Parts: sequence; structure tokens; C-alpha cells
Amino acid sequence: MAVTEQRREPLLAELLAASALVDEGRAAQQRRRLGLTRLMDWLADQPGDTCSSAGGQWRRHAGNADWWQPMLAWHVRRRLTVE
Repeated sequence: MAVTEQRREPLLAELLAASALVDEGRAAQQRRRLGLTRLMDWLADQPGDTCSSAGGQWRRHAGNADWWQPMLAWHVRRRLTVE
């Protein structure tokens, strides 16, 4: 199965396990966990059944240092509507 077709929880667990191998301290691991969780939330909210079909915003920014901006804007909008 391609990584773009994996279910959220197993993929998130795999990413978090890999990130735990980097020894940068507890605070860095907590930030990485939050960032990966938010990334997965953002991808899940995009239209389509897989990351490949859902990641229109992602693909538009691939290879660009600003790739994180659509995700951050989505998170801010989402937070504002929840609060």
C-alpha cells in the first residue's frame, strides 16, 4: 500500500515512532507530535480519499519553503470556528 493510501492512525503512529528516534529533548518531541497531528488533521480535511487526491494544496506548495502556509491558515480558521 502506498503511503498516500494508509489510514491515519497507523501512519501517525509510524511517523511519531520515527520522530522519537531524534533525540532533541522532550519539548522538541512534543512540538513534533503536535505538528504531525495537525498535518494529519489538515490532510484529512482536504477533499479526496487519499493524500494524493486530497493534497491539492499540498502539491501546489511541494518543493516550496512556504508549503506550511496553507496548513497554518486552515488551522487558524478551524480554531476560530471552534472557539
